[in-house]
Amino acid sequence: MPNLRVFLAIFAFALTVRVGLILLLDGQWGTDAFLIEDSSNYRLAAAAGIRQSDVMPAYIAFLRLFEALFGSDLIWPILGQAVIDSLTSVAIAGIGSALKPRLALPAGVMAALNPTQLVMASLLLTESLFLFFCTVSLWATLTWLRRPRWFPAIVVGVALGCGILTRMMLVPWALVLPLLLLAALVILRRPLSRAIVQMAAGAAVTAILVLPIAYDNQSRFGGFGLSGQGGAHSLLWLVPLVLETVDGTPHAQGAAQMQNRFAETIARESDPFARSRAMTAAAFEVLRELGPVPLAKAWVYGAAINLFSPAIILASPVRTLPRTGFFATEGADKLDKIVNFLFRNDNAFYGWLLLAGTAGTLAMRFAQARGLWRLLRSGDHMALAGMLLLAWIGFVLAVNGPIASAKYRSPAEAAFIVLLAASLPRRAEQPDADNG
Repeated sequence: MPNLRVFLAIFAFALTVRVGLILLLDGQWGTDAFLIEDSSNYRLAAAAGIRQSDVMPAYIAFLRLFEALFGSDLIWPILGQAVIDSLTSVAIAGIGSALKPRLALPAGVMAALNPTQLVMASLLLTESLFLFFCTVSLWATLTWLRRPRWFPAIVVGVALGCGILTRMMLVPWALVLPLLLLAALVILRRPLSRAIVQMAAGAAVTAILVLPIAYDNQSRFGGFGLSGQGGAHSLLWLVPLVLETVDGTPHAQGAAQMQNRFAETIARESDPFARSRAMTAAAFEVLRELGPVPLAKAWVYGAAINLFSPAIILASPVRTLPRTGFFATEGADKLDKIVNFLFRNDNAFYGWLLLAGTAGTLAMRFAQARGLWRLLRSGDHMALAGMLLLAWIGFVLAVNGPIASAKYRSPAEAAFIVLLAASLPRRAEQPDADNG
């Protein structure tokens, strides 16, 4: 286990990089540099002062805390995100140390310089806070897998619960993770009785954190659940993006078609949770009409974009360049649209940045595949840890489906960074503490 000085050094380095970037953006472009499409929804929810059915409460509480402490200037919550993302870099170093102590320093340094983390930390979005909770849960999970104990089991439960309170996409992972860990314990021939009790305790902690929101929604909005956003996500995002793979229908046009087709069904329900269920049922009706092939193609395209799109195009100086956005780019089908966006972009400078960033991201993916291969060949425990990281990446890609952007792969960044650190030549790694 690396000593405290290594973790402090990683934190200080990561924080210096992030604060410097934020101050540069603020000085050159003002606080508008921190805003992106979804930012206004979070600002409105925080300003309203009451919890809403379609927004999870953790990030809103985060924004309200900084407003209460420092006022309404946006730079303060962004600086708060810089601190949180610096702690995430430390947690990524912790994941590296849970695999091999010598991976801690390179993993932490890579996280400190990770473009996706840097860009997300400078935007008013849930990504940085969510990544922190996801990373802590992975660190605690891998620590527990090495030696099942009460403390990491409880930390897993707390981190998963807080992560769900930030974004509910974590719910399926929280349900599947105990099964993955149980299988790993069987393969490693570890005693099961105490480990199962510890896993149950962690799951109970997650439930204690999350269930009050579901019950509050029942009393406040008339529907038991965590968020009423799922229906709009399915009908107005998922379905149009599947339609796009069929005939190239632009997302905005597809969403308008779905809104018009099911307007009466949607308007019939006043309860946001009942309305969400109605929209979800309508979405599945359309998906059944389209069949499984367009759905599979949409997921494959979405996973490819999430894997290989460079985060630099979301940075404010690049994102605000005049151009046609990806969703508005025309094409006979999704593949033609991707080709047009990459190679026939109407802003040549943006196009070259996009191509260069994509090439760099592709190179990183090859290196990370090499890191995974090295873990898989390093004994049962390391192989299972590598498979758990791969399962987490696969989950993030699967749950986002065709909704694609570098920001949607953000929860998987901890796994990507650790796999990249594992790909380094051994002479570039810090020696294991137990080997001298």
